[in-house]
Parts: sequence; structure tokens; C-alpha cells
Amino acid sequence: MNWLEYDCAVVGAGHAGMLLARLLADQGLRVALVDRRRDPRKTDEGSDRPVGWGLSVNLGSVVALRTAGLWDYVADQAQPLESMRVNDPATRQDVFYRASETDSEALSWGIAGRDLTSGLERAVFDQPSVDMFWGEEIAHRSIGDGTRTLTGQNGLRIACRLVIAADGRQSPLRRQAQLDGPVLDFKQVALTFGVTTEASHQGQGFEILLPSGPLAFLPLKEGHADRPSASITWVLPKNQAESWQSAMPVQFAEALCSHMPEQLGAVRLATPLAAFPLTFSHAKRLIADRLALVGDAAHGMHPIHAQGFNLALRDVARLAELLVSAHRRGRDIGAPALLRRYQASRLPDTLATGAFTSGFAFLGSSPNPIARGAIGTGALLLRKLPALRRALTRQGLGEVPGGPRLLRGLPL
Repeated sequence: MNWLEYDCAVVGAGHAGMLLARLLADQGLRVALVDRRRDPRKTDEGSDRPVGWGLSVNLGSVVALRTAGLWDYVADQAQPLESMRVNDPATRQDVFYRASETDSEALSWGIAGRDLTSGLERAVFDQPSVDMFWGEEIAHRSIGDGTRTLTGQNGLRIACRLVIAADGRQSPLRRQAQLDGPVLDFKQVALTFGVTTEASHQGQGFEILLPSGPLAFLPLKEGHADRPSASITWVLPKNQAESWQSAMPVQFAEALCSHMPEQLGAVRLATPLAAFPLTFSHAKRLIADRLALVGDAAHGMHPIHAQGFNLALRDVARLAELLVSAHRRGRDIGAPALLRRYQASRLPDTLATGAFTSGFAFLGSSPNPIARGAIGTGALLLRKLPALRRALTRQGLGEVPGGPRLLRGLPL
């Protein structure tokens, strides 16, 4: 069997991988997209993500998707988040973030993970220049004379200038390249599930900083009788999470409702519980010889503030920008200097976001009086200083100074 030749191979057809494959193919690069799961067009199985799993897509990400012509694939399933309430019951402090304070159309958009996956799948299927190889797992890789070769367990043989690892938190490509970094175990589990509410959520989300861990309510699109109208992520110590998983649904629902705002009315479970052990990880480096890491393969975040997808999109947008520019000039897209530019431009953002989310998660779930006091003092400052609140809101919107072109509304 002959080698199939491409400019680049994207390994992993998750959100980051599909986005990158489509962006590069749109600009004329020859792209192979390789994934171990079955071709979704040939199976009735849904996404491997749980039904109740939702994502918060911030304004910067929406601007990038619009600029790339991809937002229409998911817009109908996206719920604008008009406001966000963060509550600390221990200090009785509330902070409200409102889109109107920054003249933004929304703080973010809530979308069910399955809807985002299916929308991006359609986007990739609509681009015939992406060659897709489903049900393939990379068994061997090697480097030689300006190319990298990949051999699949089912006989796939690819030669390309660059391999992009978008194969998730347990990335085999990252491990094979010896780029695994330290892992911080929060000794917590995120229970994720979908709910329906008696009254409309009216586009308002909230986050409650409980002593055991944060509970976040993300509004989803209403009006679908067979779908959740909100996604909830409840972070708990491992033993408590295990207890709730084995408890009767009625008992769990009662405990949940004790934390829900009264204006929502009755809150009912709409999906089974899914559990995710929580860790923070960051690769030693984002690059190796003719290899670049994006998304969860590069960094695994705590779910607080829902930064994972947005951070991954910034990786994808920046790498695509560099690769497309090199391709147009006839340069080597896997050159070490180009990959070093990608790493240098992404490390500050990924490390800062990781430190912020991990630090806030620690403070928000710590019973220590000093930590609780810091949360209360911060909440008070945010309430009393609108300028500080607006600055934090703009950061949450995805405004990154000097960020990728797509996030600034500029095409590749």
C-alpha cells in the first residue's frame, strides 16, 4: 500500500480537531483527519459525550466562528447568556455580571455538547478537501527528511509535513513524544447532567460557591420537549460524588433543588448523571519534531468558568493562522521556527488560564476561613467597583490582547 501524502494530519476529531481541519482545508491545505471512533454518518450511536453535558462558548469564540463562516452550523442550538449570578452562601455575597454592562450581545452562549459536536461534524463533512479516516488508531510514527509518517492499526499510511495532536487529555501522541507534564489531582469529581425547569431561565446562568465545590447552571435552548433546558455541573469531593451516583434520583433531585433559585420553580432531572474526575494538566511543551498539540491534548482545565472549549479554540485559531501564512508563502509548515512561534504565543494564555481556574477552584471549595474571606472580599470589591467587574467580564468574553486574528474578526 502506498503512502497517502498530505500537508498535515489532524489526529482526533473532537471539537478542536474538527475546527482545525476545516479551517486549514478552507485555505487550500491538504488535510487528513484521523479518529478512532466510528464514522458518525454510518452509525446510529450518538456522541460519546453525555446527553446533559453543556459548554459555554464566549464572545471571542463566537466572533472567530462567525469570521470563519462556521457559526451557522450551531447558532440555532445556542442560547445567549444575558447575565450571570455568582453566589457565595457562606459570606452571603452576590455578584451579577450582565452583558449590558459591556455593550455585548451576550456574556456567552450555552450549547449542548452533542449539538456542538454534530454541528462541527456537518461543517467537516461539507468540506470535501478534508480526507477523513474513521475507526483508525495510530500504531506507529516516525520522522524523516522533512516529513512525519503515521501508520494506523488498520493499515493506514500517511506522510505529512506536520501532525497535530488533538486527541484529548489522555493523548497517545503527547505521551509518545514524551511531552506529558505533571497532573494536579483536585480529588474532586464533576457531576454533569441536564435538567428542565418549571419557569423559564430567561437566559440567566448562575454559579454557587458551595463549601464542597461550585455548582454551575448553564442555560440551554428552551422549547424542546425531549431535551434539557439547562446543563448543570456540580463539583463534589470524590466520596460525595460516588454517594450521589448510587443514590435514588429522587433523593439527588431534592438535594439539588435546595440550591436552586426560587424563580426557576420546580427543577427536574432530564438525563442520567455523568462523572468526570477533576485534574489540571499541562504538557511540558506544546511542540516536538513536526508535532503540535492543541486543546485538551495540550492542557486539561478545571471546568469552573467553562474555559476549556474557548481556550482550545484560541489554540486552533493561532495555529491555523501561522500554518496558513506559511503555506501561502510556500514555506515548510512543520519548520521548528514556526512551531516555536506557536508555542511562544500560546503558553502565556494557557498557563495563566490554568492558574486562574485552578486557584479559583481551590478558594471556592475550601472550608478554610482565610480562603472563604478572600472570596467574600473579592465579591464585595466586584460589587462596589463596576470598572473592575466590567474588566473581568471582558476577560470572560474572550478578549485576549494581541490574540489570534479570527478572534478579532479578521480572516485568516
